[in-house]
Amino acid sequence: MFFRKQKATGNDNRPATSLPTHIGADSVVEGSLVTDGEVQVEGTLRGTLKARVCIVAATGMVEGELDAEDIVVRGRVIGPLRGEHVHLQDGAWVEGDITSVTIAIDTGARLSGAVWQAGSDRNAEQDGRAVPALPYREPSPLFGDSLWGSRPDNDFRPLKAVKPRASNGRG
Repeated sequence: MFFRKQKATGNDNRPATSLPTHIGADSVVEGSLVTDGEVQVEGTLRGTLKARVCIVAATGMVEGELDAEDIVVRGRVIGPLRGEHVHLQDGAWVEGDITSVTIAIDTGARLSGAVWQAGSDRNAEQDGRAVPALPYREPSPLFGDSLWGSRPDNDFRPLKAVKPRASNGRG
């Protein structure tokens, strides 16, 4: 009884929780930001961001590479995104390629770029050599006319509706 060690009252097996890093709405940060925690961008970040979780608020803007496990975008991102889980919410505007395992794109989000599944053919190797990506070709229309018409790139493009023919019971 006299020689027993006193047990600590807290649980020392849990990692200490850290507060998220904020980039305020009136702030402009230039350079690289690397953290193992969460970053909330409400202002402007020009450079590279690597974190465990990154949230780009509706007022936030990132110009550069964004690399995180979980990425939630409500604002604007210009540059490539790499993450395990990417969620583009209503109001998000992304100009750049996205490489992720899972992606969710809400109605009202805009994406100008390609979406790649992590570990897909884009990064494939064949006989120890990297396989080059195929060059981009303009898709040929299924029917004689273009499905999109001559709308500018920044305009929303509704799908062309095809009305089925009415059947009169005749064969």
